[in-house]
Formats: sequence, structure tokens, C-alpha cells
Amino acid sequence: MKISTKYELLFPPKEIFLNGENATWDWDSRKDRLSETSSYELPEGGGILFRTKDGNIPFSGFPFPPATQEAATWKRLIIAHLGQIRRYPWLLLSWRSFLAELEEVSFVGFSRYYLKSSFYRRPLRELYRVLRVINVPEWLVHGVCSMFQWDSAYCSRLQHYVSRMSANLLKANPSFEIYRTLKQAENTDANPNVQEKWRTFQKLFIILWIFSRKFRKMVRVIAENVEIKEFRMDKNEEVYAYRS
Repeated sequence: MKISTKYELLFPPKEIFLNGENATWDWDSRKDRLSETSSYELPEGGGILFRTKDGNIPFSGFPFPPATQEAATWKRLIIAHLGQIRRYPWLLLSWRSFLAELEEVSFVGFSRYYLKSSFYRRPLRELYRVLRVINVPEWLVHGVCSMFQWDSAYCSRLQHYVSRMSANLLKANPSFEIYRTLKQAENTDANPNVQEKWRTFQKLFIILWIFSRKFRKMVRVIAENVEIKEFRMDKNEEVYAYRS
């Protein structure tokens, strides 16, 4: 269903946001606006398709700098805390206080750009569904999904590696398959900074798997419920993910 025509400057439609009345942007700021004639669609099956010019391959999602900036702030907070945990694993004992801090940061800024679940990209709609199955708080689910939604590079990495997991191995031996995927991600990513983040995720996963029965249970439930095929890129997504 195409609901927009051509605009010289375009902002995202407020109806896609979970809290549309709080989604704000500066109408007078050039940096908040798109610089090309653009159009978008809200397909019946969910998600958003964005086109910069007639005939161009549609982009899954909607580029919006203010939301991307908020996502980057949220992401840096998480990565910094995980880096501290890697050096001092005992910090895991204070996870409740960290989640409270993360929720406060979300409430102040990032939550304005949470989308309604039906408008997330296809793999993120599946991620949203699975995280709700294991009863992750809704604010946190939206935060995780929105972080990937507004950061296409991270979302492409998520799709690339999750789609290459074996559904059968994941169900039979989730710890092996997840660790194997994290190791593969480290070995194949060309960015040294990102490689370091993958190593952090590996160590954190091992610690949680060994010492947390609740974590092991959550991982097994995810393994039983996730649809790997929902993370596979379509041809249009591959164009944007792998272009030089």
C-alpha cells in the first residue's frame, strides 16, 4: 500500500511510531531532512519500504538521522557496559541497576523513536516476537529492535550471521551453534573494532551459559521458537548490505 507521493524534503510518517505524539524533529533543520525526491510505502505484510528516486531499489526501513543518533547513544552505553563486564565479570551481579539506567536513558530520548512492531524490518519483527516469547520487558524489546532498525550496518550483520545458523543444530546444541556463529563473526569481520566486540559477546555468552540456569533456559526457548528463515536477506537487502 503506497501512502506517499513525491516530496522534495521528507520526514517519516508519525503513524509508524509507537508514541507518535512524542516523535519530534526540527522542521527548520536541514540535517533532519532528506535531500532527495523520495517516497515510501507501508506494505500490507509489514515493514517500511523507502525509495529515494523513481526506479531505485527500495530500502527496507526509513533513514532518519535523529533516531539514528539516539540509537547510537543507546548502543554505546550497552557496548561500554559489556566491555566492563568482560574485564570484571562480577559486574553481572548488578545487572538490575544497569537495566534501570538503560530504561531511564530510553525514556528520556530513544523511546520517542520506537516503532510499532508491525513496522519493524522483517528480521526485527521476528526478533520482537521471540524476545516477547521469553518475557523480555517490552521497553527493552523495543529498544533492541529499534537499535537495529535505525542502524542498518548492525541490522545487516545480524541478518548475515543469524541466517547462516543451522536451525537443527541450534535446537540440538544451542550453546555450540551460537558460540560457533559468534566465532565465525569475529573471524570474518574486517573491522578490528567490531572484532573486539564479537570477542566480548563470546566471553559474555560463555559466562552466562556456565553460571546462569535462567539464561540457559531462555536460550533454549529461543532456539525452539526462532524462525531462521526470517533473517535471510532478500535481493534488495543484499544490494544495500554488500555494496562497496
